[in-house]
Amino acid sequence: MVSIIRAVPGVHGIPAGFPILLDAQMSIVRADLSYLLELATIPGRSHAMETLRTYSEHLHDWRFADEGTIAAYRNRMLATPSPHTGRPYARSTVNDRVRTICRFYSWAHRRGPDRRPAIRLHRGVAPVDTPAGHAGASGSASCGVMANILTVAEAERLPRPLRVDQLQSLFRHLASPYDLIAEWALATGMRRKELCGLQLHQVPDVAHTGYRPATHSSGCR
Repeated sequence: MVSIIRAVPGVHGIPAGFPILLDAQMSIVRADLSYLLELATIPGRSHAMETLRTYSEHLHDWRFADEGTIAAYRNRMLATPSPHTGRPYARSTVNDRVRTICRFYSWAHRRGPDRRPAIRLHRGVAPVDTPAGHAGASGSASCGVMANILTVAEAERLPRPLRVDQLQSLFRHLASPYDLIAEWALATGMRRKELCGLQLHQVPDVAHTGYRPATHSSGCR
């Protein structure tokens, strides 16, 4: 059994709040820690602490596996609801978990501190807008794309914005400061965690610019 804790401040080389996986003997799972630390420090694209926490949850209890083990894990998620929500897993969630495990095993096989088996991850797949793609045949590397053989097909779900009347109803029912939070989310596209973590010194001072908020006779408010 593996548990997850967060690093306390002052630990050299490990950021405060960093997720650490411990085994049943309360020893650090070195491969997982090394992998997550590399994700946090090496790639140019930063990974938020909560994203790393999600990755650590995906790797929870994964020590040694092969394609069959991961495929069985995928099929179990497709066949049974989540024990936490009681609802079926979204295909995007299934794929996110499978991809995290596959990326970790690919990394661990190449350079991890303990030897992990190689997992065959990808195959060439012809684009769906080609005759081969519609026929379901595999394309060559020159005309196809590489797909993870362990993931499942998922339809792209585009975000659905609120209508103007829905926004007006929302703002009518929000008391201060939640109406301001909603306005900032609407105007800037900030996420919930970004808004909740916003501090006063991060808000630009516009008093010296002569800027005055425009008043609207119509709109969301």
